[in-house]
Amino acid sequence: MKLAGHAIDSGRYELFTIPGKTSWEIILQTSKRQWGSYRYNAANDVARFAVTPALSKKIIETFTMSIDQIGSDQGVLNISWDNVIVPIEIKIDLKSTVIPQLELALKNDGPRPYFQAAMFYYENDIDINRAAELMAMAIEKNPGHIGMLYRQALILQRKGDTKGAIEAAEQSLEGAQKADPELKAEYTRLNTLLLKELNASKN
Repeated sequence: MKLAGHAIDSGRYELFTIPGKTSWEIILQTSKRQWGSYRYNAANDVARFAVTPALSKKIIETFTMSIDQIGSDQGVLNISWDNVIVPIEIKIDLKSTVIPQLELALKNDGPRPYFQAAMFYYENDIDINRAAELMAMAIEKNPGHIGMLYRQALILQRKGDTKGAIEAAEQSLEGAQKADPELKAEYTRLNTLLLKELNASKN
């Protein structure tokens, strides 16, 4: 992954900072299981970079480290205390980390995560053709599943297959009429909106 644009390998690290009014120096070291900075040695530095602190509108009484603004491939490590927040951007390369593991899981014996994999490709806008392929496999294992059919319609819509998307949404809508009241209401609403959008795009 990358911290503030700096590539970091997987592993265990120690974090040090040198605070300043307009800039904080962030230091990442290989783990020496030390407490405090009494035995700090620059020779152990893995990364060293500057970030800009921000002022908080409220006072933070207790020193806090948190990971916020979390997404599938990003987040922000915030160091907060008093009225200062020091944000460190986190980025993960999904293509080189998650996808190889995901594709391996799809080849293993036993249940295969076709649906989860399809949604991962779709939600992260990585490979819409692969998403469509995997969702078709998921539905083959779970024919008539209204949730999967609805999401297949979304994937096919993005792929540009309006006809296929309409067919999937109509199947999901039809199946929703036989579902429990809560699911029926939800998927009737979702599919109705999607079909309206799909039919409008044909004109």
